[in-house]
Amino acid sequence: MAIHIEGKWTPLDKLVEITLYDCWSCLSLPTLEHLPHLRNLVLWNMQNLTCLRSSNVTGSSKPLSPSLRSLQLSFLEKWIVGAPNSSKMISPVLETLEIKYCPKIILLDECHPHPLVSLKIQNCYGLEYIKSIQGLTSLESLHIDNCPSLLGIGNFSGDNYPASETNMAIDIQRKWAPLDKLVEIRLDGCKSCLSLPTLEYLPHLRDLVLEKMDSLTFLRSSDVTGSTRPLSPSLRSLKLEYMYSLEKWIDGATNCSKMISPVLQSLSIWRCPKIILIDECPLVSLEISDCNGLVSIKSIQGLTSLESLSIWRCPSLLEIANLPNECHSLKTLEITDCGKLTSLPHELFDSFGFLNELELGPFSKELDSFPSLQGIEKLRNHLHELTLYGVDQWESIPEEIQHLTSLTRLRIVGFGIQELPMWLASMSSIQKLEFHNCKGLNEETVRRGAPLEATVVKLNNEVLIN
Repeated sequence: MAIHIEGKWTPLDKLVEITLYDCWSCLSLPTLEHLPHLRNLVLWNMQNLTCLRSSNVTGSSKPLSPSLRSLQLSFLEKWIVGAPNSSKMISPVLETLEIKYCPKIILLDECHPHPLVSLKIQNCYGLEYIKSIQGLTSLESLHIDNCPSLLGIGNFSGDNYPASETNMAIDIQRKWAPLDKLVEIRLDGCKSCLSLPTLEYLPHLRDLVLEKMDSLTFLRSSDVTGSTRPLSPSLRSLKLEYMYSLEKWIDGATNCSKMISPVLQSLSIWRCPKIILIDECPLVSLEISDCNGLVSIKSIQGLTSLESLSIWRCPSLLEIANLPNECHSLKTLEITDCGKLTSLPHELFDSFGFLNELELGPFSKELDSFPSLQGIEKLRNHLHELTLYGVDQWESIPEEIQHLTSLTRLRIVGFGIQELPMWLASMSSIQKLEFHNCKGLNEETVRRGAPLEATVVKLNNEVLIN
C-alpha cells in the first residue's frame, strides 16, 4: 500500500478509512497490514469478492490489519481462506463488526479472546450456527437480525463448563473471565432458533429485543435454573415483537415481569397471539399490542411505579383487573381497539389520579354508548389531553368530560354525533379541539359549538379555526 511519486515509493501511512462500494469485478483486496492508522473499512456489494485475504498472502495466522477498529461487509463467504471466521483474523483491536447479506456464511467462531464491543449480523440466510462468542469478553451489543437458518449460539450458556464455575465465561490464561460487558442483545428473524441462551450471568445486560423468533415458545425452560429464578437479574427493557409461538416467559411459571427481571422497567409486547394471561408487578412502562389471544390482564396491582401504560388492538381482552390502589406516577394511559371490553375498571380514576394524557375506545359494538367515565372529574387538575374513539351508533360523548377544567386538547374520533353538546362551548381551558371521522358533523356545527378560547379547531384534519 504505497504510491510511486517522483521515482520513490511513498507509503500511505496516513490512511484512516477505506470504502469500496459496488466494485463487482474486484477479486481481491490490497494488502492492509502495512497501513498503521487504518481504522475503518467498508466493503459493500463486492459480489465477486469471496474472501478478505487468501491465507497464502501472509499466512493464515496473521490478521488482515493490525489497527482496524471498524469493519462493515456484505456478500462474503470467508474472512481468510483456510482460517476460521473469527474477529481475531480481522484485527486484534477490532471493536465493531457488521455483517450483512452474506448468505454463504454458515459458521462463525468467536472462541478466542478478543476486544470486540459491537457485533451485528443481518440477513445472513445461510448462517446455521455461531459456534461460540465466548471470546468476546468486551462485547456490549449483540444484534442478530433475519438469519432464518440459525439454530443456536454455542457455548453461550456455559453448558460445557464445570458446574462450579460461572456460566457465560471463558478460560483465559487459566482464569475464568465472564462476559460481563454485554449491555444489549437483539435477535430478529432467527426463525429456526428453539431456545435462548442463558442470560442470568450477564450482570450488565439492560436491553433485550426478540423479534420474529417463530419457533420460540418460551424464553426459558423451568428446568434450566429452576422456575423461581428470573431470566436475568439486570434486564431493564424487554421488547417482544411478532413472536407468533410464544406462550410463556418461563415454562411452568406465571407470565409475570418478576420472572423476567426484578429490575425490569419497560416491557413491550407486540403481536404475540398465543399469550393468554399476564400477571404483572413493578414496571415503569408497559405496552401490549396486537395480542389476539390475550383474554385477561389478571393484575397490575404491583405497578405502583408505572409511568406509561398502553393496551391496544387486543380483540379478545375481556378484563383488566386489580388495579393498584394508588399510582401517582402514571402520566399516560391508552386502552384502545379492544373490541370485547364492555366497561372500564370501576377504580380506574381512583388508581390513576394524576394522569396527563388519556386515550380510550372504541370498545364493544354491543354497547349503546361510550362506557361511563364516572369519576373522571378526579383528574380535573391534571388531565391535559383526552382522546375518545367511538363507533357510528354512539350519538353522544360522555358528559363527565365537562368537569375537566385543565383539559387543553380534546380529540373525538368515530362517533355518530350530530351536534356538539352545549356544555362543550363553556370549556374555556380547551386550546385544541379536533373531530375525526364523525360523519354527522359539518363545519358550521363544529364552529358554532366550539369554545371561543380554542385557538385550533379541526374537522377531519381540516383547520376551521387557527
